[in-house]
Amino acid sequence: MTNTNTNTTLTFQEQLQAKVNERQQLKDAAKAEAQLLLLNDDKYLESVRKTNAMKQELDTLNSKIAMLNEIEPFITPTGDKYGIRCFPVNSFGLGHSLVIGICLSSVQAFTEEKLAEYAAISGLNEILLQQVVLAFGRTAYFSKEGKLVDGVTGDYNELATLLKSVYIELGLQEFNAEDVTEALYNNHFARDFAKAQKQEIEWNKAQVLEGDHIDFVIEDK
Repeated sequence: MTNTNTNTTLTFQEQLQAKVNERQQLKDAAKAEAQLLLLNDDKYLESVRKTNAMKQELDTLNSKIAMLNEIEPFITPTGDKYGIRCFPVNSFGLGHSLVIGICLSSVQAFTEEKLAEYAAISGLNEILLQQVVLAFGRTAYFSKEGKLVDGVTGDYNELATLLKSVYIELGLQEFNAEDVTEALYNNHFARDFAKAQKQEIEWNKAQVLEGDHIDFVIEDK
């Protein structure tokens, strides 16, 4: 009698691979079935929709920032150049940091012509940009001259109202102005003040060390 069992002609590795392939096919089939079930899962579908929509809005905001940074610098009669450096304000989280950055960086467009160009690219009108800057205020910073410059207190309630218009004009639906909370606003000011204080302390230490070095050199003579 002829033996029809083909396994006797296969090596162990070949038989093992055949079994692995069978299990992989079963796994793939189960995965495909599970994916089909997701097509009727409302929570899953909304999650995918929201993720895709958020990515599109983030891409749009990042594109605006890139174009704003390409605005030709303003050149004074003496040849000094003043360019736009638009960047996110990271204290406010994903998406919102980009919106706040676009608004606040508009102060660098300090001629009517540059502000008009800035407004056209950003999609926000000049008056709204200026109102947001004024309502936001300015955080403390440590100047190049070695001085801690106090911040200028803004008006959070006014800012919150203005941001509603900003988000509408930017066409944002997945990011809400209400998420720029007063707590985030206050923490931003507190963080920058702490940073300025630290820089002042480090600068003062450097000045003392530099003074000690000068004294040493003088005495050494």
